[in-house]
Amino acid sequence: RRTLAAAALCVAVGQLDDPPEVEGLAHFLEHMLFLGTEKYPEESNFDQWCASCAGYSNAWTSLDNTLYHFIVAHNKLKETLDRFSSFFSCPLLSEGGTEREMHAVDSEHNKNLQDDDRREFQILKATTARGHPMSRFGSGNFKSLHDVPLAKGVDVRKALLDFHKGLYSANLMRLCVIGRDSLDEMEGWFRDMFGGITDRNVTTLDDREWAQGEAFGEEWRGMYVLVPVKERRRLSIMFRAPSVDAEYRTKPQHFLSFVMGHEGPGSLLAILKDLGWATELVAGPGTSLPNESVFSLGISLTEEGLPNWEKVLQVAFHFLHTIRASSVERRADLWREMADIRELNFRYRSKDREDAYSEGLAYALNRFPAEDAVCAGEVFLEPFSPEVNER
Repeated sequence: RRTLAAAALCVAVGQLDDPPEVEGLAHFLEHMLFLGTEKYPEESNFDQWCASCAGYSNAWTSLDNTLYHFIVAHNKLKETLDRFSSFFSCPLLSEGGTEREMHAVDSEHNKNLQDDDRREFQILKATTARGHPMSRFGSGNFKSLHDVPLAKGVDVRKALLDFHKGLYSANLMRLCVIGRDSLDEMEGWFRDMFGGITDRNVTTLDDREWAQGEAFGEEWRGMYVLVPVKERRRLSIMFRAPSVDAEYRTKPQHFLSFVMGHEGPGSLLAILKDLGWATELVAGPGTSLPNESVFSLGISLTEEGLPNWEKVLQVAFHFLHTIRASSVERRADLWREMADIRELNFRYRSKDREDAYSEGLAYALNRFPAEDAVCAGEVFLEPFSPEVNER
């Protein structure tokens, strides 16, 4: 039996909802919620409590979601949930801790400056359509949270309170809890503890203003050379694609990922290895918004492959053309092979840690219908469709 219990709450609010005058506000709010509540006013009380219960707590902010989670000893679940729920029903958003947390966000940003993956992602963001929130500085730092708003006469604390009041609504929140107590008993806790969160009937992700425009339009196309911090030779090819979540039942991008990322004889990677130009290849859907996404192909190059990157590019596009030119029957066979593998992996996968599973499921509940959330990201829910596959 499990000795630990965990919970995660995902709010469908993220960096793309930041007001243009205070970039990084969603991430800043994530930090501020940990600085005490009306019921438990001591700052850092929740972190200390979780640590004393053989666990920990954390949170993260993405483009369109913010997720809070914890793990503790199973017999401490009820008390921890009571503290956790007050984050969302009665946070203090302490004025005294405002500037200190701005510095905490700034320290987090400075730590990430030497991360090559984050640097590449920032280039992806900075080159999106002008005026689209995707192009903003979503993680934030002291300059974006303090200096720039101050120069513009913006009251950041008021902006923070308005942001919380305007967007942190019960209808945008999904909770997942893993514990040893009975379902009926735990459901009673949840209703008592989380029932006080205000439902402001906020617009869902699909209907937000930023979801109506294109971040990756024609002007996004281009070539960029990034000087890495660490020794790195990589060719990244990115394509604009439909939203991944909108096509979760058929998963056409996962099929392309399966074919492009295959490592057996005759695969793209095998060809590039034979030429001495590449060592690794990763293909699959990356950044995904409600109305569009980015499909990425990342190729780790050898020393010989780097000066031949244009030829590597030609091989990759020729391989894509070969896939497009293949028969529907051949693609159907590959699809069935992939569907079987994913079904087996899902049915017989090892047990996840409580915190990882609750985190993943809370996030999935904000992306997919509740009845599909457990398996929507893993298995195919509809048979092979030649029309969808051809597109």
